[in-house]
Amino acid sequence: MISYARVFFVLVLLLVLQARLAHAQFDVQAPLTLTRIVVHVEDGVIDRRFMPDLEERLRAMFVAPVDVLNNTVEGSLLHKSSSGHVDASLLLNALAASIDWQLYAGAYHVLLIAQDIRLAPDSFNFSVSMGNLGTPSRVGIVSLSRLQVLGRDTLDVAPHRTAVRVQKLIARSIVKTSGYADSGLCLHHVPRGLAVLDAMPESYCEPDLTAWTAAGLLRAR
Repeated sequence: MISYARVFFVLVLLLVLQARLAHAQFDVQAPLTLTRIVVHVEDGVIDRRFMPDLEERLRAMFVAPVDVLNNTVEGSLLHKSSSGHVDASLLLNALAASIDWQLYAGAYHVLLIAQDIRLAPDSFNFSVSMGNLGTPSRVGIVSLSRLQVLGRDTLDVAPHRTAVRVQKLIARSIVKTSGYADSGLCLHHVPRGLAVLDAMPESYCEPDLTAWTAAGLLRAR
């Protein structure tokens, strides 16, 4: 014989579980509102012909405005270790400490440098980032050492290719530090070589593309 009290209890339990699930999904889908993207270009970056292309790409992808600033990094922070790399951890912390986060609340700052960088335990890094929803600062560094191929005249042999490579790395870092749950597809892979980086698509894949456009992170296409 069916107990209506038991049926009622089960229905109430299901409603409670459904409410908790919806609340959990809301928490996951409530990342940081990206207010601005600030690209700092260190003085050592000689050939900057890739920058207009990079700016255009970032503005076409993200809703947030994009600023570009020249940045003079203290020489000691660019000192290479015995491995021939700049300590990415020291540079990330120095960049975060140099920014007024009350003025730039919700912003993402990324520094482009010419030197090779390394964040242990990796042997080298194309890019590194620091920060999340629980921190007031969200910063990244992109090393052009392996991304930008310079000819004998110290000019970039392929500025467009450099812009695409940097854009992919910045896009990945923005999502990583802003708290957006991702599918792990496309730009979310960690490239271990230039061939892998170049093979990655220039934009996000579904279902991320639709979700983040609806969330106001990406521009509608």
